[in-house]
Amino acid sequence: MGNAKLEVLGFEVPISLFSAYHDDGFVQDVYEHTRNLNRFYGTSPNIVLQEIVDKTFKDKVKGSCRVGRGILRKHVHIYYLDLGNDYENIEIRAHEETHALSKFGRLDLLENALRAEQGVDISLDSLDPEIVACLGELYALNKRHLFPHGISRDGVNINRIKASRLYHQKKMQEPAP
Repeated sequence: MGNAKLEVLGFEVPISLFSAYHDDGFVQDVYEHTRNLNRFYGTSPNIVLQEIVDKTFKDKVKGSCRVGRGILRKHVHIYYLDLGNDYENIEIRAHEETHALSKFGRLDLLENALRAEQGVDISLDSLDPEIVACLGELYALNKRHLFPHGISRDGVNINRIKASRLYHQKKMQEPAP
């Protein structure tokens, strides 16, 4: 049994012997890195379909979380572009780390941290995976006292706005003094 260290979220996640975590770090091109991983692990019809989707949105994709199947292990890879500033790099890394956390079936760690550290009581299980990943962004940014917003360099991010509304709706009331 090993641990997956999700640095931006601040979690060490116990993983089984049949899983591996790879933070591939900053890449020059998310689409090309995805293609290289697909070639390394072999493609399946689902991965080929995903490549078509990724190519369509190539200029908008800033990071990715992919699962590759080895002979005995499931390999979870995250990778992302260097967006040129700490705020956006934290945002995209937290987003992809949250997807990895989900792949390991450990969203409970984020739920518990949101509740204990930021007073946000929310169940992540039934939410859209992109909204959950945006909640991971909010968690990481708030943890660093940065002020998250719904505007990105590509314009308005609807999932980030939905996550932000949910975050603030689920914020627990402070106990009266």
